[in-house]
Amino acid sequence: MTRVLLVNPYDRSALNKILGIRAPPLGLMYIAAFLERAGVPVDILDANLSNKTSEEIALEAKRRKPEIVGLSAVTPTVKAAMKIMKSIRMVMPNVVGIIGGAHPTFLPAETLADCPELDIVVMGEGEETVLDLVKDFDGFSWQNEEERKIGNSGMRKLAERISKVRGIAFRDPENPSSTRITPPPINPGSR
Repeated sequence: MTRVLLVNPYDRSALNKILGIRAPPLGLMYIAAFLERAGVPVDILDANLSNKTSEEIALEAKRRKPEIVGLSAVTPTVKAAMKIMKSIRMVMPNVVGIIGGAHPTFLPAETLADCPELDIVVMGEGEETVLDLVKDFDGFSWQNEEERKIGNSGMRKLAERISKVRGIAFRDPENPSSTRITPPPINPGSR
């Protein structure tokens, strides 16, 4: 079964510095519990609590050996999430990068355009969608960085695997300036 690492990015926003509040990543915890219940091996790495740099997070991710790295982001943390994904991609070029949360949900095409290291945006509630993606990714990985490029066979294989998953956005495998968005999930939470 595909191994998943969920990463909560650090929040270095002015509001967070002033308030000093560090809350657990509840959204990622819900997704992790949902995946565990389905038998998926999953870890959470809370970069906001650990105060690690993006490079340290990437090395920790590599140590945990996931096939999928999922990040959560709101607008104040989206740049940190992208920086973390770039660092992870440097040490793990074959990992599949997913991002969810409020910011990518409302700006999926912009999020993918701003971070070429990301492969998929999960829009809305992520538990069922991420599980569907994990099932579709079983046995999938990029063979090399070249395979991830638009127009290459790897991008077409990825699109074929995930095009039926509801509630996601991903790059059109033939057109780098276009984003495919699938229909929203039917009856979220009905499983």
